[in-house]
Amino acid sequence: MLPPFFNAFSGLRQDFSQISSFCTDAGQAVWWADNPSGSTIALSCITEDYRQSVIDSLTAKCPPDETVYRGTTVYQLDCPGAAVSFAYYRNLLLIGRLPLQVEAQITQLAEKEAVGFPASFPPGSYWVRGGNLAPLLSGMLSGPALSNVRSWEAGLTDARLSWRFDSSAWRAEGQARFTDAYPQADDLPALDVLPYLPANLSWCTWSTLAPLQGTPVFEKYMAPWLGADAAQFALPFPGPAEARQVMLLRTTDGQKADQMLNELGARTGQASSYTFQVFQIRQLFTNEALQPFGWQLSAPYAVVLGDYVAFGATRQAVEQVANNYLLNQSIALDPAFQELWKQAGQEHCRSWFYFDGPSAGRMLQDWVTDGPVEQWSALRVAGSLQQDGTLSLALSETGKPEAAATPELFWAFPLPAPVASGLYAAPQGGVIFQDTEHRVQHLGADGALSWSYPAGAPMIGTPAAADYYGEEPYCLAFATESLLHMVSPDGSPAGAYPLELPSPATSSLLIAPLEGTRFFASFVGTQAGVYGFNREGQPLPHWLPNARFDSTIRQPMRHFQFGGRDYLLALTEKGTLYAKGREGEARFDSVALGGVFASPPFVQADQAQQRIALGDQSGFAHAVNLQGTHFRLQLIPGASGARFLFAPILGDARHDYLCWTSDRMVLHYYEGNNFKEAWAYTFPEPPAGVCRISLSGKNHIAWWSSTSERLYLLSPDGVLMPGFPVAGGSKPVVLSLSAEEQLLLSAARGQLYAYKVP
Repeated sequence: MLPPFFNAFSGLRQDFSQISSFCTDAGQAVWWADNPSGSTIALSCITEDYRQSVIDSLTAKCPPDETVYRGTTVYQLDCPGAAVSFAYYRNLLLIGRLPLQVEAQITQLAEKEAVGFPASFPPGSYWVRGGNLAPLLSGMLSGPALSNVRSWEAGLTDARLSWRFDSSAWRAEGQARFTDAYPQADDLPALDVLPYLPANLSWCTWSTLAPLQGTPVFEKYMAPWLGADAAQFALPFPGPAEARQVMLLRTTDGQKADQMLNELGARTGQASSYTFQVFQIRQLFTNEALQPFGWQLSAPYAVVLGDYVAFGATRQAVEQVANNYLLNQSIALDPAFQELWKQAGQEHCRSWFYFDGPSAGRMLQDWVTDGPVEQWSALRVAGSLQQDGTLSLALSETGKPEAAATPELFWAFPLPAPVASGLYAAPQGGVIFQDTEHRVQHLGADGALSWSYPAGAPMIGTPAAADYYGEEPYCLAFATESLLHMVSPDGSPAGAYPLELPSPATSSLLIAPLEGTRFFASFVGTQAGVYGFNREGQPLPHWLPNARFDSTIRQPMRHFQFGGRDYLLALTEKGTLYAKGREGEARFDSVALGGVFASPPFVQADQAQQRIALGDQSGFAHAVNLQGTHFRLQLIPGASGARFLFAPILGDARHDYLCWTSDRMVLHYYEGNNFKEAWAYTFPEPPAGVCRISLSGKNHIAWWSSTSERLYLLSPDGVLMPGFPVAGGSKPVVLSLSAEEQLLLSAARGQLYAYKVP
């Protein structure tokens, strides 16, 4: 039986099926996987137990082509279900997919080169010759993947493996012969590096270090602190291969490493040196420091992290490693890695590696030149090489990867400018924010800047999506104090926008798709009342402005439709709720609620429930029906400065009431006709904001601190989710990564953080 990773090699499964039909016992045959033509990986075998009757039957129906190679006839069959080549050599049948393979076997047997196996080579074993790995895989792999194979084969002479299967993974155990590329190391724990390896890495190799000789720069500034092992790994964020790779070098003295790197920067020059979190990151103007490791980085970034020093080509890479280390987002916590390591790892070894197909999907597009990428992307492999030459491998074909129990830092990119307002989900995907220079910036799902729009003044409230062009993706609409903005998906102004407002705006822009029309209307509260505009920005009758309000409107307005009619809600500074129709008429008499409100009104209007819910700063909830009848409920007694959210959190169709102050948050719900407290939560620090987010169809409550720049996520039951808090000082945005995974984005410390969440 072929090992499961052969499924990722194009044609190997078909080769095995065709060739094994000639063998009496395929398990007794000696099999080769080789690269006979430079671009094709194929199987061949030698056996003395073969079915002559099968061969005779096929050749009788489909006469083969015959050629002679070194005095031996080579037959090439091209029959349905049997496109193979074979030859008889003494008592052996030589068979392969291509004539070249059979000819190579004849050469080996004639020149007695076939006797190259290890002394013990029982049936069911697999033999790997290290020097042939790169030629074998050159037809399938390319780029950094093939470069890594060449580095691995340098230390491996050959290895014999025996495979077995259990419920969790395929395992291979055997013996390897190796060169001094993997030297003996006295009691060096192979797992010490795990806290420094990000949970979402795509692949990693770790090994003990052979004595290194390098340039004078290396000898003076690197060798004095260099330890006995190193790791190299790749992160899955976008960009060229070299931008994603990081090297970790053990240090015998972290203070000395920091001092020597500082002196190296002073000698060769530093492009930059800055504080990130609690770490000092340097960019060095030298390509000599890492040359003994085979790295050609002209200006590497470096940061000292505990017992290791991380080097990378980009600040994004080293900052992400520092983030993961600080937040304990380590591969050691990854269940997939833990399971495979039980199968293949040991506490002490010369070298080990790990490949995570689900995280390497983006890289595999660049790696794999032959074979189905989707099969590789479902494959996880781990292996270790012990001090005595024992080689252990484990492979797991998991199909769709299981969702992580905790958030994983997927990528972290520096923001183009400090955030003044946002984050917000963009209509065309990705996120937007407004910076301190009043520019509205759009970032894609990969964190890359797409466009920048000069708004000229602070955005008021939350922007909205507007169907200006009559098709998706929609435009981005928002108001500043004096202008109404409509931004196309490419970042340019739409139509005649921006439009000057007749009076300074006091509330955010409301985009309302009106009942019975194809187009939307825009409404914005101003010092003179509420103005309404059509799609082209022309004033609407009855909204020039509508000034029939008792005071200024500062909270966001709401629009909904029920019973074939439009409702426009406005809450004034005096705490009065107004409900207007599209022509400015009252839907019900204004309601004086008798409170001060720091939160906007919320609406539930379906066939089962019709209510408007509001929460005042004293901790009272106000419920108003569509006839204007209202009542209030106490949520937090004696509250001051309370905020309010009305949303489906626990799953009840009537929605739930969330209220919070600077130190406490309480959720209430209905059980039958009884209004009850579900839970109370004490904030460890004052929240900058609270919102509801949906992850995998489940409601959660997020809150964030602008002081510590931490993002917290609570379950519907008010319990802090595993792995939180994480870095994040802005309102989070959820983006879909795939059907099974989502990204949770938040901004903090000049960075945009993307966490992979289940």
